[in-house]
Amino acid sequence: MKALIDGYLSLEHCDDPAGGCPIAALTTEITRRPTKVRGALFNLLIKHIGSEAKYMSGANDEERNRKVRFLFSGMAGTLNVARLIVDTGQRKKFLEDARKFYFEAVKQ
Repeated sequence: MKALIDGYLSLEHCDDPAGGCPIAALTTEITRRPTKVRGALFNLLIKHIGSEAKYMSGANDEERNRKVRFLFSGMAGTLNVARLIVDTGQRKKFLEDARKFYFEAVKQ
């Protein structure tokens, strides 16, 4: 999970919205689209969560999936907020603080 958090909340990932996470980049737009479009993206998200959940601690698959759903949702929001920060130094500090927060949240 540390590698996932490090990569997702890196300055490089943050500064590359076109090549980065489609959830963070498109969620606000996708919510305005038809159910079929939202459903397709949601299904991709669920598949991604399932593939990452095997690395999360938890008593069972349901608990691990739940933890990853909230971890990923929080990190996507964090990435969007970081992209609003104009000053590179402030953006970098924000992402560093977020990584520390999420590392602590998933400490295994």
